[in-house]
Amino acid sequence: MNQQDIEQVVKAVLLKMQSSDTPPAAVHEMGVFASLDDAVAAAKIAQQGLKSVAMRQ
Repeated sequence: MNQQDIEQVVKAVLLKMQSSDTPPAAVHEMGVFASLDDAVAAAKIAQQGLKSVAMRQ
C-alpha cells in the first residue's frame, strides 16, 4: 500500500462520515458511558470479541 492508496482510503472514509445519517454520540460529563453499569456491559461485550479474535490466531 503506497501513500496514494492511503490518501484514497482516508478520503473515502471522510466522505462516508460526512454523509452518514448516524447522529453524533452523546457526550457525558465524565466519559463515554452514562453509567458505570453501561461501561461494564460494554467491556464484557468487547472482551468476548477479543477472546474470539485471540482464539483464531
